[in-house]
Amino acid sequence: MKIVRRNNAKALKGDKSLSYQVISPSNVGSRKFLITVVDVRPGGSTPVHEHRTVESMYYILEGRGEVTSGHEKKVLGPDTAAYFPAGSTHGIRNVAKPANRVPNRIYNLIVSISDLKVNLI
Repeated sequence: MKIVRRNNAKALKGDKSLSYQVISPSNVGSRKFLITVVDVRPGGSTPVHEHRTVESMYYILEGRGEVTSGHEKKVLGPDTAAYFPAGSTHGIRNVAKPANRVPNRIYNLIVSISDLKVNLI
């Protein structure tokens, strides 16, 4: 068993966002999946991107985010998941206004799974 705390995970910076790779090939040696927790501040976003060979999903833990996939956009709240087939574009933007009460941040769990031995990062 390997334990990784979010604050000890590699963090990738976005537009007012940090993506913590809590489970990855580099920190636990995983070969078939990657788990990322994304902290997106109000007005912030992750870049729209794609994973050509892996499926992925967003699970909103807290806050509200506008999820984009292709030309489709949906605002999602807590305890909601969005699935993205391999090769589809996706990104998320925090739609909370800074004056709103807590929670203003989106905490988003991303899981990517692959049957291929590829570098997911």
